[in-house]
Amino acid sequence: MKPKRTVAARLRWSLHGKNVTDRRAIIVLTLFFLAAIVSFAAIIGYLSIKWPLYFFPTMLLFVAVNLALDYRSKLRILTTLDTNGYANIIESQPNTYTGIYRPHWEIGHIQIPLAKRSLFGFPTFESWCPRFADGVPEPDDEHDDLPESPRQFIITFVGTPSKRGQYGHMGMMDRKVSIDLIVELKLLTKAV
Repeated sequence: MKPKRTVAARLRWSLHGKNVTDRRAIIVLTLFFLAAIVSFAAIIGYLSIKWPLYFFPTMLLFVAVNLALDYRSKLRILTTLDTNGYANIIESQPNTYTGIYRPHWEIGHIQIPLAKRSLFGFPTFESWCPRFADGVPEPDDEHDDLPESPRQFIITFVGTPSKRGQYGHMGMMDRKVSIDLIVELKLLTKAV
C-alpha cells in the first residue's frame, strides 16, 4: 500500500516539472497564485495611497525582478537548445534551424534564438508561425495523449522562412516558415 502524500509533497512534485493530474494539488497551487496576485495588488494600492513616496521605488523593484526572471527564462532556452542563436536568417531560402516548438490550435509557434542581443545583453528571439508541408506530420499529432499545456518540443527542421512581418493569430509572429522536413524532434519533459 502506497503512503499518502501531503498536499505540500504533491505541490513540490508538481513544481519540479512532473505531469500532475492530482486535482487537489492543482487547485491549491492555483489558489496560491491567485492569493499572491491579490496580495501584491493590495500592497501596491496601499503603498500608492498611504506612502506615495514608496510607490515608484516599489514599482521599479517589481520591474527589475520581472526583467531578471525574463532574462533567466531566455538563458534557460538558449542552454536547452545549446546554441548562441542565428546571426542571419535568410529569407525565401531553405535552411536548417533549431528552436522550441509550442503547439497550440491557435497560436502554435516555433521560438528561434537570434545571435543579436537587446538591452543589457538580453537574448532575443523570433516567433515563427509554422506551416507543415504535405506529408510532414505535425509534432503534436504524435503526442495526443499528453495534456495541452506542457507540450514543448526541441525541433530541428529544414524550412523556408518568409520576410519579417506580422503573421499568425493577430500578427503575433515575426515570420511564417514552411517546414519541408523535420530532422529531429525531442519532447521536453520540463517546460522552459
